[in-house]
Amino acid sequence: MSPDGCRCAPVGYPDAEELIPDVGEIIEPLTDLVRRARQSEGVDLVYVNNNYGDFTAQFSDIVGAALAGARPDLVKPIVPSEGCRVLAKVRHSAFYSTPRAYLVSG
Repeated sequence: MSPDGCRCAPVGYPDAEELIPDVGEIIEPLTDLVRRARQSEGVDLVYVNNNYGDFTAQFSDIVGAALAGARPDLVKPIVPSEGCRVLAKVRHSAFYSTPRAYLVSG
């Protein structure tokens, strides 16, 4: 559970230490991709994240918990801007049981 009481945060995520080097390598290109998407007309940037079974959590709770984690420097560059579309996923995929298909088809 995160400091703000959100159970949705990847606090104590079992493979976090193993993932950090890989995330560190891709954060700059990912940040650039997000920046270009935000600046492009006709591009709808949609953020998807796991709520870890906490269905009361808002997307801002998930982001806040990640920012309060061990590596906020890997989170800050890609934090959703105000008004971005956000989806919480409940399973392993952004395509399974989310309205993602509806969002990108319209």
